[in-house]
Amino acid sequence: MRTDLFGRAGKTMFGIALAGMGLMHLTSGHFLFDFPVPPTFMGGSAIPVYINGVLLIAAGVLMLTKKQALSGALLAAFIFLAFFVVRHILLLIMWENMPGERTSATECVLFFGGALMLAGLILKSRGVQQRGHLLFIIGEYAFGLALFVFGILHYVSMAFVISVIPAWIPGKVFWAWFVMAGFLAAGISILIQRLVRLSSLLVSLMFLCFICLMHIPLVIQFPGQEVQWTNLFVPIGLSGIALMLAGSTPQRR
Repeated sequence: MRTDLFGRAGKTMFGIALAGMGLMHLTSGHFLFDFPVPPTFMGGSAIPVYINGVLLIAAGVLMLTKKQALSGALLAAFIFLAFFVVRHILLLIMWENMPGERTSATECVLFFGGALMLAGLILKSRGVQQRGHLLFIIGEYAFGLALFVFGILHYVSMAFVISVIPAWIPGKVFWAWFVMAGFLAAGISILIQRLVRLSSLLVSLMFLCFICLMHIPLVIQFPGQEVQWTNLFVPIGLSGIALMLAGSTPQRR
């Protein structure tokens, strides 16, 4: 019962996050921080922005349905894989010392992994065991590797991480190192397939803490800043993916 609840809640959070990011594309008229495309892309036309926004909304809404959830998951996987290959790889090669780009690329892999895991789970529930297991494993390892990289990025950009922690929270240096250790430990746990349920639950809880302590207050304080909304939807989606992984672990074992 609890496992099913984790899976449903995680999928719902994932779908809401994608739909929210898609809506931000339509209302802002340009790509968000996690989809960094220059103004000169396709002649500066806003058409690709709106197309991507519609596709993200479609993927999120389809995930929330029962019959079309697989289509939503596969569409989301395609979107994030396309952005990683077309945009992020090139930027990582050209400007390897861009912390923001490395973070965006890692988040792209996290969402891609989550979409593949969801697609795999749905296929397995429909009796397509071999293909579903393959998609899930690829997504799970992509998610675990990206979490580990997230931990490394926190170490490299420790000063920035400390700076974004709200001033009212005591022990900012401790919490910055604690979060870094949490990402590293969770990534290793998933990659070596030990205590996956516990580590993914803790990751989901950590993102929920980010949402409640940092992002919701900033959205309330600056409701007109789209970056605050983007920074809210991203951890909602990642928390949902981690919760979904936690719910799937007993099912697989």
